Amino acid sequence: MCENSLCIVTTVNSEIAEKEHKTDNRLFTAVNTDFHILSFQAGARALGIVSKMVTGPMWRFMEENGHVNASTLMKGEEFIFGEETVQKDKVFDKLVSPSPQLDNLTQQILELLFSSFKVVCSRQLKDHIEGGKYATGWSPELLEESATVPRTNVGPERIFSQFDSLIRVMPRANTNAMEGITMWTQNHTANWLGSLDEAHREQVLRQAREDSREQHQRYIERLADIRQQRQEALAMKREKKEAKEQRDRAKKEELTQKLQEVGGLWKTPSEIDRQLLSLQIGQ
Repeated sequence: MCENSLCIVTTVNSEIAEKEHKTDNRLFTAVNTDFHILSFQAGARALGIVSKMVTGPMWRFMEENGHVNASTLMKGEEFIFGEETVQKDKVFDKLVSPSPQLDNLTQQILELLFSSFKVVCSRQLKDHIEGGKYATGWSPELLEESATVPRTNVGPERIFSQFDSLIRVMPRANTNAMEGITMWTQNHTANWLGSLDEAHREQVLRQAREDSREQHQRYIERLADIRQQRQEALAMKREKKEAKEQRDRAKKEELTQKLQEVGGLWKTPSEIDRQLLSLQIGQ
């Protein structure tokens, strides 16, 4: 998204745009006005550089397989993940081209962004950086166990997307049925069954039919557990609400008692003066 936004910000000539578009388009007029603000241009340029040089290559690096100098990065002279990971095109050329008006501000924004990246990454990846429990001493067993861990969340997102589609297409289907369909699709069960010989396939299907009743019973028990947990959560929420209401009532009663001790609610200026005078005399 940053890259697409930068493509607009850095390549559209606002003067030409003003001539080609109607001035009564308020959205375009507002965006075109923002184009003339240097801080907006510098911020958009900085985000575009980060997209081109950092987040884009990092994402491609994760799917395939130190210190950052903002000034050299801004000039296109430094490549964090290697020059071959950066897609060089018109947007890239525009982003790294010198701009006396924007260079200083863009460099400041980049330095702030990378400082924030460092803080966030240090917090989220603390177990894997120096001093973390996974930083050193990786055993062969742990390496083998983690070899199949997905590098991105594309797979889980795809599963949730399929599950969401099933809910719309089959609104009356229960969770057990949708789980079965999802597992059948994701595990390529049909292909696996097709690879078995006839005797083995018949044995697997017979076992599945025998286990279906047990699976259904487990599903019923799981629903009962979920229902029980929801009831307990509601009861706890109700208790907290009642306790809060009781504390509020006690607080109001205490305040009412204190109010009565000073003559009740003072409604008029003359009553306020009279009550204050009586308090002073009483002291």
